[in-house]
Amino acid sequence: MATQEHQALLTAIAQDYYFSRASVSELAEKYHITRYFVEKYLQEAQASGLVTITIQAPTTRLQSLELKFKQAFAIPHLVIIKDAANPTQTIEHVVTYAAQQVQNLIHAQNVVGLSWGATIYDVIQHFSADNQPGLTFTQYMGENMKYHSRAGSTRMVEMAANKFSANYQTIVGPLYVFNPTVRTMLTKEPALAPALHYAKS
Repeated sequence: MATQEHQALLTAIAQDYYFSRASVSELAEKYHITRYFVEKYLQEAQASGLVTITIQAPTTRLQSLELKFKQAFAIPHLVIIKDAANPTQTIEHVVTYAAQQVQNLIHAQNVVGLSWGATIYDVIQHFSADNQPGLTFTQYMGENMKYHSRAGSTRMVEMAANKFSANYQTIVGPLYVFNPTVRTMLTKEPALAPALHYAKS
């Protein structure tokens, strides 16, 4: 079997196994191979780096301090993360925890609106790969005009959709439109209609 074809087979089997939760028996029947080869290919996918499995150690929360803050400031939902050995690790723990919580919320949604910025970018980078073809990411505001920035809204909508194997819609327009006539006419542009429709959902 050609290398490219073999790589495609490994990818397909791994996606069905890890994303679609197909059993070894189901995969053997689908790809017309034995159970032995299914397990062999799954092991090969890991050994080659095609599949990586990461176990995230639980982030340490300061629950006693959380309780004091909730009581003092009447905040119902509050999380305080314990400082790590250095500031960089602390930031990593906070972003990782935030990404996990946001991803759990996204699982129950059909449409997700995104803004832009470095924090949003970092959270998206920490999403685990998922498969939600019925999900659509959309902009609900115009572009920040930083087209060469990794944290631009158009770029991040596409990046988030790729993490979930989902769909996306973008708004090809500036963040601020001062002319009221132009602002009204933009809403009537056919090219913007899909994104505006999802943004209102």
